[in-house]
Amino acid sequence: MPEFDLPTLGGGRFRYGDLATTGPALLVFGSATCPVTDNAAAGLNELYRRFGDSVRFVKVNVREAHPGEAWPQPRTLAAKVVHARRLRDHHGFAFEVAVDDADGTLHRALSPTSNSAYILGADGTILFRA
Repeated sequence: MPEFDLPTLGGGRFRYGDLATTGPALLVFGSATCPVTDNAAAGLNELYRRFGDSVRFVKVNVREAHPGEAWPQPRTLAAKVVHARRLRDHHGFAFEVAVDDADGTLHRALSPTSNSAYILGADGTILFRA
């Protein structure tokens, strides 16, 4: 897993180095304009209800999969934060929502798809990828 340090909504951080103390994490990439993100939201919320006490859940807002007039491609981190808040609120995510930078650095380092998911071990090892 490459090193990363992403802001989360609410003022926190999701950092590679924190995995050693927070334990395993489910990292799920997604965007408001990705139909797979939309379809998976209810299942992700259910998984969080069942396993959120033992696994850190983090949705990482990435570049828009299908930008358009209503959801233009964000060009700044501030604009991506607005999109991330709308995504969180629309789906009722009660877990952390992190924001990749405007260029999608972490997302591009790991996956070409907008909706990939990873289970990360406490040592930063990718244990599973979908």
